[in-house]
This record gives sequence, C-alpha cells and structure tokens, in this order.
Amino acid sequence: MSKVLDFLRNDISFLRKNHQKKYIYGTHLLAKNALLWLAKKGIYIDGFVVEEESLIRTLFHKPVILLQEMESPCVIIDFSLENNGKRNWHKECQFVQLCRYKKGTPVIIYGAGVRGREIYEHLSLMDVNVLCFADKDSKKWETLYCGKKVISPEILKKDFRTVELILGVSDDKIQAVAEQLSDVFSQMYFHRNDITNVPYVLWRSDRGIDFRILEFYYLQHFIIEKGKKLVLFGKRCEVSSLFNLLYFFDIPVFYAVDQDGYVGVDDGVIFRDWYDLLYETTDTVSVLTFPESRELILNLIEENKMDLSMFSCLDSDGIVKVDRYIALDPSLGYTFHRYHDDFSMVMNGLQECPGQKKIKIGILGGSTSDINYFNIKSWPELFLELLADNNISAEIYAGGMSGQIVSQEVVRFIRDFSHQNLDLVISYSGANEPHAVEENRFIHSYQKTIFSMMGKYLHQEIYYGNGISNPMDNWIFQEKILHDICALRGIRFYAIFQPNLYFKSNISLCDAELLEYLGYYRYFPNPPEFKDYSKIIQTHKEMRKKIKAEQDRYSWMKDFTQIFDDMQDDIYMDDFHLTETGNQILAGRMYELLKDDIHSML
Repeated sequence: MSKVLDFLRNDISFLRKNHQKKYIYGTHLLAKNALLWLAKKGIYIDGFVVEEESLIRTLFHKPVILLQEMESPCVIIDFSLENNGKRNWHKECQFVQLCRYKKGTPVIIYGAGVRGREIYEHLSLMDVNVLCFADKDSKKWETLYCGKKVISPEILKKDFRTVELILGVSDDKIQAVAEQLSDVFSQMYFHRNDITNVPYVLWRSDRGIDFRILEFYYLQHFIIEKGKKLVLFGKRCEVSSLFNLLYFFDIPVFYAVDQDGYVGVDDGVIFRDWYDLLYETTDTVSVLTFPESRELILNLIEENKMDLSMFSCLDSDGIVKVDRYIALDPSLGYTFHRYHDDFSMVMNGLQECPGQKKIKIGILGGSTSDINYFNIKSWPELFLELLADNNISAEIYAGGMSGQIVSQEVVRFIRDFSHQNLDLVISYSGANEPHAVEENRFIHSYQKTIFSMMGKYLHQEIYYGNGISNPMDNWIFQEKILHDICALRGIRFYAIFQPNLYFKSNISLCDAELLEYLGYYRYFPNPPEFKDYSKIIQTHKEMRKKIKAEQDRYSWMKDFTQIFDDMQDDIYMDDFHLTETGNQILAGRMYELLKDDIHSML
C-alpha cells in the first residue's frame, strides 16, 4: 500500500512548545502561506524577517523586521531553507524548514490541468526542479504544458521510478490515482489548495461562509486603524472560532454577543448581553455578524432604533451592509434587495432649483458602483453630493450591482432605465468582464452557478448558448450597444473603463502593502518587483491596451485606469474596490469629465 504524504512536514509540535519569538522568512506568497498554515496549527507568529530594506513595515498586523535588527535567540521559519549562507545570519537562531523538498529537488507532477499548473507555479517559487508532467489523457502526451513536456503514465512508471511524484489532481481523485500508481511508487505527495494558492480564505464557518484575506484587510484598515472596537455577534461556536483566528493575526475583539443569550467567558471570548450594544455608537464600535444571525439583528435594530451603519455582515459576498440580501432575478439571474425596505435605485439630491431642470442620471456597473454594498459612501452617492454642492439639481438611478458584467448592464438598462427619460447614462465597468463564462460572454459565472444548481434540482440540463468573442471585444461591443440605444433616445452616454490597483504606475506604501496582501509580488525589494500571478491581470492589461486605442475613435469611451497614479493615500480597499477617499476622488473626476454636458442640459 503506497503512502500519500502532505508536502509539508507534520512534526512541528515542538514549535508550539518553543517559547522563543518566531518569525517567518520573507513577505512573499510562500511566507503568507506559511503564516496561514501555522495559525491553523495553533502556532503564533511574532512577525516577518527580511534581508534587505522593504517598503513593507507591517503585514497581517505583524512587524516586518530587518535581519540585523532581530533579537536573538529566536526561531526563523521558511518553506525551503538551504545551507546557502542563511544559517550564518545568527548563530543563536533556530532555523525550521516547513517543506519536505529542497532547492533543486527533481520532481514530476501527475496531472497536466489547472491543479497541476497551480502546483507548478508554487514549486517554481521554491526553485524545485519540475522535470515534466504526466497525464492519462493521450491528447496531452508529447505536448508542452507550462513549458514542460507531458508524458504518459507508462513512461512515468518505466523511466522515472526514483523521482519524487506529486499528485496534481483534485482532492477527491487523489486516492484513486495513488492506487493506480502504487505498483511503482510507494510514496507520493499532495499539495492542499490552502497552501498552493494565494491564501484568500483564512477561515471558513460551518455553514461555508469564508473570512478571506480581503475581509482581514478591511477589518485592519477600516475598523482597527480608525480606532474602532470590533464586536462579534452570532452563534457562540462560530464566534469563538473566528475569534481564535483573529487572535493569531493580532486583530483584537472587544467582546462578543451570543445570539442565544449566553453571557460569560468561553474559550477566552468575553460574551456580553446584546443590551450592551444599545450604548455603543458608530464612531467607536463596529459589529460584525453572520448570515444566520442577520434577521435577528435586523429586528433588534428596528425595535430599538439602533444605527444600521454600525453593523456589517460576513456573507458570501464579503463584509457587506447587514440588510443586503441576494435574490433571484428572472432577467439578470440574480440581484440584491434590502431588508424591511422596498429597494429603490433612485437617489434624490438637491431639490429642484427655480428655473432649473432636474437632471436624471443613470449609473451602471458592478460592485464598485453598488450603493448597497460596503458601509462606506459609494462614488454615485458622493457624485450626487458634488452636484448639489455645485447647485445642480439631480436624480440618480443607481443600477450598479455586485458581480454585474456589461451584458447584464444592457438588460438592466432596457428593463429598468429605458422608461425613465434619463438625460445621462454612465457605465463604469470592466473589472468583471474576465469573470464571464468562456462559453458565452453574456453569462456571468454567478449566473452559471445559480442555474446549474437549479438544473440539478429540476433534473434539467442548462444550456448557455454559444460563446462570442473575448472579454476585450465583448466589453467594447456591449458598450456600443448601450451607446446606440442611448443615442436613439437622445441620452448622453459615457463608458468608463475603471481603474485597478495593478495599473497604478506610482506605487505608494499603502498600495505596496495591499499588493503584498493580495499576493501580486513574488519578492519585495525596493523598488518592488511585480509578479503577475493571475491570468485575470493579463486579461485586464490586454483590455486596457485595446480600449486606449478605441477611445481615440469614440469620444464617449474613456480610460480611467491612471486617475490615481499620483495618489499616496489609502485609495484601494482591494485590487478594484475603492475606499471612501478613493470614491471621493473618482466622483470628482467624473464631475470634471461631465460638467460641461450637465450644464448644457440645465
């Protein structure tokens, strides 16, 4: 019987017993993976250590320390530490290697697919020598995958019996593949998703709700660093589980509220009565709850006239407004509505001025234009305020929705906007286009998930139609449709290709830290070395190149990708979503672009 071993060593219990300070080497992707893995093992890490001066001063709320500034003795942990001089840093330091492989170890990956590629990219960071891929699909034999030759299982068994074999297949197939190869390989290795990938998911609740790397960043920068105290509200077991994770990442929890009424101390968590929340204010406290507790807390808010903005919910869409619900939409596949409120897309600004027309503006886009997403002001709200400050009476129809792609904007416009007698329509989009289903660019992956689930219950196959074009051509094609519909109705139209963090040419300290969180840097020297881990980034860059050329042909198409180039403030919340400061700047740039058109409509 062959053994299938985790590629990370499992004999690390001594780290839990070691009371010296523990640091992880580097601030790159592997370092973050190590921090996550060790936290799940109950091992507290004090910080990160680097050899050269870095832009990064903290990561995951932990200090980044230069080697020469380190206190000794201590423990330094690395994925793949070699006798290449590093052991001479500090004679009193204990060095721990997590990975079973060493630099230059020859290995073969079984599985020339998505999982195999992820493992290959991960091993490349560790300078492990991947000789080739093996796969049972005869169509792949003798071809190149990730620049490496793909061989058959027969050749693998015949010529590579002594090489380390890594199973690059999904978790549910590991045992079956291991049995097929057990006659030759007595020992194989597997890589788990939470280690190989950029560690987006830090914690998952029993109900499948993820606390991801971006939620951590949100808590750190928009609650803790703004001087607010974090309170958790929910079921005791779920609250305790998240509390323990936050402890390892140095995010303090002020106290917790058990929805079933428990008061006391459990597993280090202080549980108070929910009445304590009546004495808190939005300026000092932020309450984070879970989907199964949402209805209860909304009733408490309504009955006690509490401030809704003090509460957020950790759901499948991230940390969002607590009264935001997902709903099926016959036209768009899905949408969102608000609890205890008839959802309205209309926002009214300055009341009508004597002798002045009230301008009607429609805004389309994804979550970056969604007024019901984060507990901060969106750019449409700030744009409306800016119009009022300039004595312009306006009404905004806010059609932005999380995950929406431009083909959905076309449908939403025809259904919800076309009868509103709008004067101006703005499509602020582009970020979600690479997430459209490859078979058909009119279908978003969210829609495919929903309808695939429905088809399973109805025992009905779901047909998605025929694919058209690529993300670049599709975005331009759909925006042209919107433009032409608006032109027929005498509506001024603008298509804005939105900015994102990895287009920014002048990287600030805030940007650098966020890019490091997101895993877009391989190493972090000064100046930084940028590493494209994501195919989506490449797609966006190709889209940008084409759109820059197209905007010279169409006056209504604008490239906003560089509007934040000279900004040093906290502009981005993640790679696309903006902070309230960023939204304020974006609203200002929108006003500068549109003010002449708006004044001509008055």
